[in-house]
Amino acid sequence: MCYDEIIIMHKVIFTAVFLVLLAAVSLFFYYFMPSLVISSMEGEIVDMHKPAKILYVSFKNGEQSKIILDEESDLFDEEGKNFLIHDLGIGFRIRVTGEMCAESFCAREARIIEAPDIIVFSPGKDDTVGKSFVVSGKTRLSSQILSYKLSDNTSRVLLEGTLPLLQYGDEVFREFNTKIEIIEGFKSEGGTLEVYSQGPGLESSRVSLPLIFQKERERVKVFFSSRKEKSTDCSRVYPVERILSGESDMYTETVEHLLKGPTKVEETEGFFTSIPEDTTAYDVFLEEGVVWLDFSEELSEGGGSCMMTARKAQIEETMFQFLEVKDVVISQEGIFDDSELEGLFDGILEP
Repeated sequence: MCYDEIIIMHKVIFTAVFLVLLAAVSLFFYYFMPSLVISSMEGEIVDMHKPAKILYVSFKNGEQSKIILDEESDLFDEEGKNFLIHDLGIGFRIRVTGEMCAESFCAREARIIEAPDIIVFSPGKDDTVGKSFVVSGKTRLSSQILSYKLSDNTSRVLLEGTLPLLQYGDEVFREFNTKIEIIEGFKSEGGTLEVYSQGPGLESSRVSLPLIFQKERERVKVFFSSRKEKSTDCSRVYPVERILSGESDMYTETVEHLLKGPTKVEETEGFFTSIPEDTTAYDVFLEEGVVWLDFSEELSEGGGSCMMTARKAQIEETMFQFLEVKDVVISQEGIFDDSELEGLFDGILEP
């Protein structure tokens, strides 16, 4: 090997070693040096996850940081007394001292600078609520009651009322715990709960929490024949109630409930279905006021004209409960023309 080649090889090795060392130093500074620098920051709690002891704090410049409180973190109130994370809430202003750890800030100490007048524990920010839920929290205001207002995303007020304050609590705060129930159903995906004080000069004390509304499970009817009714009219069918899960569209799921037939309890009450047990709905859809239903070949199996009439009535009455349905078209195996059904329905199932 000539002298020039040795020089080139040494340069390559030196460069490679230098790059490896540079990468190692960079990783050291990225992962370890931040934890060696103690810093302090101050801001307002805008969200939190109490079980994991995680706070999300917003600062004056609009930036947010994820603050982690571990078992060794100290939490103090405004007077320097020990404070429980359970009693923290959105709106608290805190000063935290600690160091960066990965992409979060690990707090050694957190001190409350200012506590809000109203603290809402439940529901939390962006919680999912149903038509009945509990509003709980505490306040240090002197008023005897607080007020609340629940609005949807269109600013429509769903419910308003008061939150009586309980007589017990600590020397500073009094608690509230009230169950509210909404009679009217939700018409939007979410809304806002406002809790505020009553009385002169107290209106500025207000907490606003965005909420997600639980999708209401819709109730529908399916129609069956009844042995208890002494009627010779084969088209007379009677409704029973079902609750939709929302896993598929309303019309399809309603038909699926119809094909399952009456429950054991309903059978003891005299309800029965004329639709064969193995019948399957291939397609159900609404188009310009007409609901189209395509069933498997089992739909036409067995039974005479009275039973066929009952099957048609069960399907039609179940679909006509929906005000938007103006007509019902029934098919079997994709055939909508009666002439192609080879008389299986005896002209009963007409488009």
